[in-house]
Amino acid sequence: MRQHIVALLAIIVLLMGINLLGNNADAAGGNPAYHITWTPSKISTAISPGNSWDTVATFTSDVAISGVKLELSSGLKKIVSVSPSLFTDVTGNAINSVHIVVTIPANVAPKTRYEGTLHVLVGKSTRPQTLKILVFVAAPLETVTEVTYNKTLTIDSTASQTFNDLQQSLGTQKASKMVVAWLLQQSEVLDAGISDDGSIWVAHKIGLDSIIPTAPPGTFGSGDLSINLELQKYSLMSTVDYAPPGGGGYIIPAKNAILLWPLCSDPNFQPADGGTLADIMEQIQDELSSIGYAVTLAKDTEVTVDLLKSLYQYGVVDYFTHGNIGSSSEVLLMTGEEASFSSFQAHLSDIIAHRLARRSLIGLITGDNWLIYPSFIQYYAAQPYPNSLVNVNACYSLANHSMADAFLNNGAYAYCGWSGTTKIAVDPGLLIQLAEGDSLSETYTSLSQQGATTYCENSACAWWSFYPLDHGNLYLVSQNTLYVPDDYATIQAAVNAASPGYTIIVRDGIYIESVNVNKDNLTIQSENGADSTTVQATDVDYHVILIDADNVKIVGFTLRGSGSDCCSGVNIWESSNAYVANNHILNCSDGFLIHYANEMKIVNNVIELNNNYGIQAWYLSNSLIANNIVKSNESGGFALLYVTNNIVTRNTTNSNYPCNLGAIDYLLSDTYIYLNDIGASYWSCGSDAPDAVHSPEKMDYVYNGNIYNNYLGNYWDDYTGYDGNGDGIGDTPYRGDNYPLMEPFENYQM
Repeated sequence: MRQHIVALLAIIVLLMGINLLGNNADAAGGNPAYHITWTPSKISTAISPGNSWDTVATFTSDVAISGVKLELSSGLKKIVSVSPSLFTDVTGNAINSVHIVVTIPANVAPKTRYEGTLHVLVGKSTRPQTLKILVFVAAPLETVTEVTYNKTLTIDSTASQTFNDLQQSLGTQKASKMVVAWLLQQSEVLDAGISDDGSIWVAHKIGLDSIIPTAPPGTFGSGDLSINLELQKYSLMSTVDYAPPGGGGYIIPAKNAILLWPLCSDPNFQPADGGTLADIMEQIQDELSSIGYAVTLAKDTEVTVDLLKSLYQYGVVDYFTHGNIGSSSEVLLMTGEEASFSSFQAHLSDIIAHRLARRSLIGLITGDNWLIYPSFIQYYAAQPYPNSLVNVNACYSLANHSMADAFLNNGAYAYCGWSGTTKIAVDPGLLIQLAEGDSLSETYTSLSQQGATTYCENSACAWWSFYPLDHGNLYLVSQNTLYVPDDYATIQAAVNAASPGYTIIVRDGIYIESVNVNKDNLTIQSENGADSTTVQATDVDYHVILIDADNVKIVGFTLRGSGSDCCSGVNIWESSNAYVANNHILNCSDGFLIHYANEMKIVNNVIELNNNYGIQAWYLSNSLIANNIVKSNESGGFALLYVTNNIVTRNTTNSNYPCNLGAIDYLLSDTYIYLNDIGASYWSCGSDAPDAVHSPEKMDYVYNGNIYNNYLGNYWDDYTGYDGNGDGIGDTPYRGDNYPLMEPFENYQM
């Protein structure tokens, strides 16, 4: 007996030693005890053979640790990869993102199940706080029949009805747990659980995710108002008195907007004081139209999955819908499109890639609707958003950054949303006040003072805010905008009246004047482009536009009529950071005449039929000349004299006599001329080509479907050399170009 007691005491001492070691330091690296928190704590997904799926999870440590390695359990290593897998240093309480990719080989049999964990390893120690991962290999979605799909609908609707019945007697939390327990007993269900916002998520074995809402009627989301207290610590706004300064005046460049209101006809969301949401939509449309926006309205079922694929085109996106948090803690947004079997078939690629989920909706729009993941926005950003404003009036739309980052990482300038459950719609006040000229932060301050940015009930609160918080300087229309001829009859009069930072918009017409821009930080642009707006010099002995200031933008004009030897379409004198784009310059002496300038951007202009050079530059440095068409100028296309550290690329120059691209016997230093299309002529009017008639460094490029790496020169349309290895670069130099292109630069993809 005494021996057993001694042995037991020895074990206790040993355990205490292990515990003390675990609570104080890591035996291998001297790290302090640490506690890991994963968000989400569990990932469940169903993927068919031959497909992959990716997501982002995050972990935090309560103290700083170093030498961190992420370790997958053995059962997952064949199909799961994580990056990064090593962290040199982890700061205490900092969020660390991990990209997780699950790939199912094509030869894996359906119904195969993979289950394991991802854990943090520091030295030789780990902690029990792991990220659980469950992967089920589904049959190919293309083989899912309508009967099988309808079974999943029945499961969701039964779960939704059961929750509604139980909630009345048991409350939200107990009802949710009982419904999840029932779902896990269904053979068609892979996994189920409760999201951060209180909604119930379901991973069906066919590879479809669904959300069952638990929201009180009339809210824009899914969760119980009383259970989002823990989530609030992740809210961007813990108080409502923060209003960043609005100075700086950033103006959205794209003057088009779309209002996406799938809840427009739902009776739960109609104004309490009469009228309809449709009336409010039209009011917003009128306000935005009055400041020059083209407005698209999409109501109810018009908010389709396909429509949402085109959001990248809009300067303002206003989305009034239901919001949810999914199983992976990502924000999901509801569409107005019913999740029928036919639409399931139409959107298979997005469902396979987990860009869409399904949501059961209680309201006027009956049945189930599709939800979009942040990956949907990311995937369908065919081009960058035009520095857009995105307002998502939905519960939990800004509970974390997942949906915001999908927009912001693809070009949007600011994103607005709610931290939790809300019944308040900020759309009318926000957009109307912005249309009246207030900045985003000024509008936020005003709405906050009205109590419109906070919603509290049952000891839980949600806050509406914008992100990033230093982008409150956004305007839909600048208070510092002058219109010609509305405010001033001439462009020069508007320049004289403007202060630095102003924008001058010139409406359609022909303006006979010579404009001297002698104030910094001015933007002068036409309203509808060069085809609609012409500036003609007062006399042939005057420049059309003289820039004698810094940070000046000239955009979208036809410039003509300064025909004497002294004058040009655009004369830039001792200026820095001018931006001259999208102009048509003709019938002048020089198209551009530049002296002692730096950091210029001369792009997307057509320069033709001038008496001297298309572009003549003296002492130009650190500048870009790109994507211009320079043709039929009487003395030559380019004259570059004493220029330093410039890039001349992707220009088309032809029919300029006697030289399309000329150095004129003067020094070019570190100026690279490459990927231009050059018509037949002499290279230079009397001198050899400079050494840098090629790209500054070797470039990866695709030519005829193959990838190469080399320096790239220019295309000369009279080059007759050969290309022995088929890489698109001629084997013999031409006019100083050691890497002449075999075809126009448009045939070389970077």
